[in-house]
Amino acid sequence: NPLWIGIKESCELLNQVLLNDSLCNLKMKPQLFNKIKLIECLPLEYLLPGNQMQCLVGLSVLFFLTPDLGHKNNVSKLAEQIATQMVKIFDGVRSIWLFDFVTSGPFLQKIVLTTTKLVEQDNCQEIKPWMIYLLESVVKEISRNHSTFSDLEFYLTKNKKSTKSETDVVFLLSLSVILEKLSQLYRRSYISPALKETRHKIFNMSGHCFIKYLKSYKASSNEYILEYLLSCYTALIETIHLPDCAVDSRVKNQCLEEIPYRTALSIEKLSDNKAKSEIYLKFIAKLCCLKDALSSYLPEDFPLLSWKAIILNLENRRHFSTKEITSNLNNSTGHSCDICTSISKKSTATNSIILQEYEVCALQSVCSVMNGEQLNDRFINIANDIAKINIQSLDPASLQMNIVILKHLIESCTNMEEVPLSSQSLTNLLFHLHYIMNQLCQSPYLLYMVKIPVFEFLHFLVKKRSSCIPKQCLIPCLHSCLSVKLDHMGPNVLDFTKAFTAIWNIVYDLLLHHPGIVLSSRAAYLSFVSMLLKSIVKSGSQDTISTCDKNSQHQLQLCAQNMDRLLTVLTRHKIELSKLVPYLVADYLDSIQDITLDSSIKVHLISGINRVLDLCTEDSLKMLSVNLNHSCRDMFSNIVKNHSQHKYHGTV
Repeated sequence: NPLWIGIKESCELLNQVLLNDSLCNLKMKPQLFNKIKLIECLPLEYLLPGNQMQCLVGLSVLFFLTPDLGHKNNVSKLAEQIATQMVKIFDGVRSIWLFDFVTSGPFLQKIVLTTTKLVEQDNCQEIKPWMIYLLESVVKEISRNHSTFSDLEFYLTKNKKSTKSETDVVFLLSLSVILEKLSQLYRRSYISPALKETRHKIFNMSGHCFIKYLKSYKASSNEYILEYLLSCYTALIETIHLPDCAVDSRVKNQCLEEIPYRTALSIEKLSDNKAKSEIYLKFIAKLCCLKDALSSYLPEDFPLLSWKAIILNLENRRHFSTKEITSNLNNSTGHSCDICTSISKKSTATNSIILQEYEVCALQSVCSVMNGEQLNDRFINIANDIAKINIQSLDPASLQMNIVILKHLIESCTNMEEVPLSSQSLTNLLFHLHYIMNQLCQSPYLLYMVKIPVFEFLHFLVKKRSSCIPKQCLIPCLHSCLSVKLDHMGPNVLDFTKAFTAIWNIVYDLLLHHPGIVLSSRAAYLSFVSMLLKSIVKSGSQDTISTCDKNSQHQLQLCAQNMDRLLTVLTRHKIELSKLVPYLVADYLDSIQDITLDSSIKVHLISGINRVLDLCTEDSLKMLSVNLNHSCRDMFSNIVKNHSQHKYHGTV
């Protein structure tokens, strides 16, 4: 095949270039790089294998030449464009043929050297995302079969002899990628004997090479070097403790000896809050997962030290969603609240806190290594901090962060059957949250920043097993919902749907998970069901729906569906609720007499009312028809008639 003969000849020339480094003497006109625009137009993943190889070889040569162009302002962008096209081909299944022609070890070596030059030209030791994707793609391709994977020995041997400098951040990144790939290989259920032996050899070489760098950069002032060192070190520790890992004892001992210093450094960095927290949090989380195996290298108070560092870091690094609340700080009646104004002057947050995945992982990991008594003490401390909050000096973001932390503490405590939570502290906490909620006005700002996060916390408690929250606190949780006036939410439909859903979650799951408590206070519970029903009737009118966008209409329909679900669950308790549910029908009729419901809302509410009518006896229906207002009796007759027509009577 002439195409493949040409590819073979090109690859032989490329191999000579890689081994002899003859690209140093090769100069190309910058105009030749304009062909990248043509390649960008090609469907690279759908080209024939031979054409893909031609593009990949050509792109590789262009990438190797980019640092020598001299146009520093455009070199980085040009290299990114080339790397992006290379990654597209590497992600396809046909790219496996490349290393049948090109020696993989020197190819990876050249990729790293070129990337290092590009990093140096930017005058900052920062790795761009495209560099990571390129290295990951090349290493993944090399590790597909034994013959190419063994070529990594060339790469590691050559770099093992090289002089270490502050520009080795790219090589450290490549080591991290290789160790991550080795970790994946060690997790395979089956691997060929030849690849298994090569895997052990390359892992020991990588570990030995990395340990030298780790010791050389103990006092490095380059923050990026320290971060990539720790990232690579985390991957190395994780792989060493995998079951099938046959690591050399010398490499293992040298690696573990660094744990005390790196642990202290990570805790210090998290406490100072000057460096990127992600890598340090991941390292602490990994140490927590391997605490039993690493106990001799960790300080005795490691859980408490880690907890303090993580909490301090979370308090200083608050993450918020990008969505902004456009409504102002005035409540629905048009006047401003003094408490809301004082809070808004001190707060810069615009929405609820969102923890990143690595932050959640670190928090859960450190909770898992603390004993029940330590968890309980941390819970009591945070609950006491919330109890000391002064309304006039309330910081909504700080309150949210404490609630998020409490969730993880409660989750960990409830998994330890022998150490229950302090019920007194939890009772006091719920009391103070209830007090805070009732002192705040109806501002949309406070709805998103304080009230909805508290509702979500109460919902979290209600969903836990009964021993998590004292029984006497379950019904009072509902009274906190009265802090939001659903009937006076103003014209913003999304504010209403957010608040409605948050309250509905508490009401619904309280009946679902704690029916005994609910039925003992059935009258109080049904008053909250009635509140939800009347609020969705008011917001579901044709006048409101006609002025809403499609998203708001969809959210209102979901609220109506949820109302139908709640009324359906009530039917499970016919004996206990049959005497009280007629009042729900009366409240519904009283609400709709001056409102024309939109059909998309009405269909769900009528379905729920029909469920309620199933609970009513004939005597209760007669009592209801007599006591209703004259204006509601015709509507009641129509609803009962419609219900009778669709009711199942036992015959077909």
